[in-house]
Amino acid sequence: MKKYLFLFLIFLATPASAGFESVIQYYNAAGEAPTGCSCTGDVLFCWEMTADFVDTDNISGSGGCSVGDSTITFTSDAAGEPCPTGRDDYCVHIPTSYDSVDFDISSEDIIHLDEGTITFDLYVDTWAPGTRIFSVLGAEGTDEIVFHLDGTEDVRFTYEGDDTRSSALVGSAALSVDTWYSVILKWTNADVDPNVYAEVNGASFYSNINLAAWNVANPPTILRITSRGYAGVYYVKNFKIYSTWQE
Repeated sequence: MKKYLFLFLIFLATPASAGFESVIQYYNAAGEAPTGCSCTGDVLFCWEMTADFVDTDNISGSGGCSVGDSTITFTSDAAGEPCPTGRDDYCVHIPTSYDSVDFDISSEDIIHLDEGTITFDLYVDTWAPGTRIFSVLGAEGTDEIVFHLDGTEDVRFTYEGDDTRSSALVGSAALSVDTWYSVILKWTNADVDPNVYAEVNGASFYSNINLAAWNVANPPTILRITSRGYAGVYYVKNFKIYSTWQE
């Protein structure tokens, strides 16, 4: 029986209200764009999307870098398109259900299960609860990391290892369509609090439930920006993955 360990979290009025809140702002409050990708130190994957891109392109041609797979693989109608007003240059556009942009994972090269941080910018054109924004997949439903739309204006970040979940619901964040938001997601399997953290639109939520290790038979094999069959339509930009919990 699946062991659902959900923690519905208390809204933190401002990021300064607790000592562990992240101060990183990939697209900062002053509206200044990122300063370039460099996959050194803690950075495993970075893609700013500074130029147009198509299927089979290398992300290095559009302001990207990776310590592993860097070849864009589109499925269905996913595409690189000019960003909606509020962000410069190009974005990944997910216009219909089952669209995706995929990158292979080998030996945890572009994602580390023990600890990490993911930041990106999100613009939802059509809201549909359940729509995934991205996934890291070993075995769907048992070993995965997922960020998806939840309810009418909320989002949820879930880390699931060996059929056991730790989940952060960013509720009451008052998210709207046709608006850009910067998203920060973090996790660690260390015996500390918190273990899962999500921040969007000034709201910060976390879970203190220790993460369960993934089944060794289901290592992560794919990083996927996808709707997963739901009707949500969205754009993402400035996708960055770190190997550590960033403060």
